Amino acid sequence: MMRIVLLLTAAVLGAAADHPPPAVSSYQAGAAVSAAPQPVQDTYEVAEAKRVFQQEYQKLAREAELAPDTHQYTAQPQYYQQQPRPAYTLGQAPQPVQDTYEVAEAKRTFQQEYQKLAREAELAPDTHQYTAQPQYYQQQPRPAYTLGQAPQPVQDTYEVAEAKRAFHQEYQKLAREAELAPDTHQYTAQPQYYQQQPQYYQQQPRPAYTLGQAPQPVQDTYEVAEAKRAFQMEFDRRAALAQSPSYN
Repeated sequence: MMRIVLLLTAAVLGAAADHPPPAVSSYQAGAAVSAAPQPVQDTYEVAEAKRVFQQEYQKLAREAELAPDTHQYTAQPQYYQQQPRPAYTLGQAPQPVQDTYEVAEAKRTFQQEYQKLAREAELAPDTHQYTAQPQYYQQQPRPAYTLGQAPQPVQDTYEVAEAKRAFHQEYQKLAREAELAPDTHQYTAQPQYYQQQPQYYQQQPRPAYTLGQAPQPVQDTYEVAEAKRAFQMEFDRRAALAQSPSYN
């Protein structure tokens, strides 16, 4: 039913939008200043849509009133009821919060299961025997140090001393083998090095200038003069080409 009401309402609004009220001329507006505004008359389409909507609404209302109600709701809705806070008086310690039935039941179940497992663990034989002693890292004590006395050098541990001795033996062995081995690689050619000549920028000296004398104009270098000459030749060639009758 709600869907039909929405559809009919949309139809009424659409018909009203398609038929806007007629425009009022300035003469008519000036004549009606002193008179009360007339109510807007519905167009034919709007009046027809309203009539159809009213008929359909009355029809559905009668059908809903006569139809039997097959949905009987007897169950009461469940609402969450917040427990009231315990009363608190100024100067008096607040009362502890009381556990609900569900929390007390969960605590009781947990306690029973815990006691059961504890008794089983106590009566069960221990089949895992740990006989090995745990290994701990023992830090070497620092050498004693007295104020005004130089500290004693750190003594190598057995592992460090053994590693130093083995390294020294291997080093001596390889040194003797390298000394006795013949040198089969003879390098006679001198290494070639690439020597790049440094290039320096030589700044042109400024023209001499005497107080009270106009400075001399800067002389063009060979490159600048050559560039100017090539540009002038190209300019003259294009100018002559533009003035020729065949170009026009």
